[in-house]
Amino acid sequence: MSNVKKQLEPEPPMWMRPGNTTETFLVTGYQCPRCRGNGWHWAVSPADGSPLKAPCLLCGGSGRLDAKVTVQWQPAPSADEKNRYKSEV
Repeated sequence: MSNVKKQLEPEPPMWMRPGNTTETFLVTGYQCPRCRGNGWHWAVSPADGSPLKAPCLLCGGSGRLDAKVTVQWQPAPSADEKNRYKSEV
């Protein structure tokens, strides 16, 4: 489960236009929790049962993970819409 350790301060960019309302950020350098940064884990060879190093399927053998964070901007409801919702609740 994710915990917020780095803080994102969203602010609508000046270049934003209708149809182009998405921002994407790449946060890099996290250790893979499955292989603990090794890039592999021990497995058993199906041929003879001997131990072998199998590449980690989660990180692809790199030992590291990156997070892709996407911010989708959308219009805020008008004051009339907010009041209508409050009266319905």
